[in-house]
Amino acid sequence: MEETWNEVLRDLSVPEDIATKWWSQIMVQYTESARIYHTMDNYLRKKFEIYDIMVKDNISERSAFVLAMFFQHYEHDTNVYGDSIDKNVEHVKNFFKDAGINHEGLISTVVGLLGAACESGSSKEGIDAYFQDLELAALGASPDEYVEYITDIEKEYSNMPAHFYRSLRLKVLQTLLLIPKIYSTDLFYEKYETQARENIEKEINEVLK
Repeated sequence: MEETWNEVLRDLSVPEDIATKWWSQIMVQYTESARIYHTMDNYLRKKFEIYDIMVKDNISERSAFVLAMFFQHYEHDTNVYGDSIDKNVEHVKNFFKDAGINHEGLISTVVGLLGAACESGSSKEGIDAYFQDLELAALGASPDEYVEYITDIEKEYSNMPAHFYRSLRLKVLQTLLLIPKIYSTDLFYEKYETQARENIEKEINEVLK
């Protein structure tokens, strides 16, 4: 991942000391002790593995996509998710300022991806559709990996009363099943849709026990 970070920043002519400084800050953020799922290894590395195989060759705005991936959960507040989005938009804007990047199109795309991460109705094969599908890829993991995923997510939100967390989780899962297609892009739909629905249905049954 560090190699990908450095490659993108070299392409954007960012000074090496700035690239190193912000990589160190990203490492600090994603290795916070409170994180269980949204960590460097458990979350970000897996996403980049899927990105390399399924996304990279299907988008043109790779620099924007990669930067948005790094900053999507740069700050991760398990109390107020919406507030985290706003904060992460500010963090990436601070990064652009520090890096001397003034490309309005790039900045707008990254900020748009960060804001679109929790929205629906994206274009079928656009960059935002791939960004959302990549975030939802964990839903289509193998049954064993899915159990690990939901266990880690619940631990990460352990600050919430268990009944409250499960109630919120149930609403999210039930909403997902109502969507005709969880994944917007054909590539992700074909690979993950069936398994994701099986995983979600099984989790719903477990929550309702």
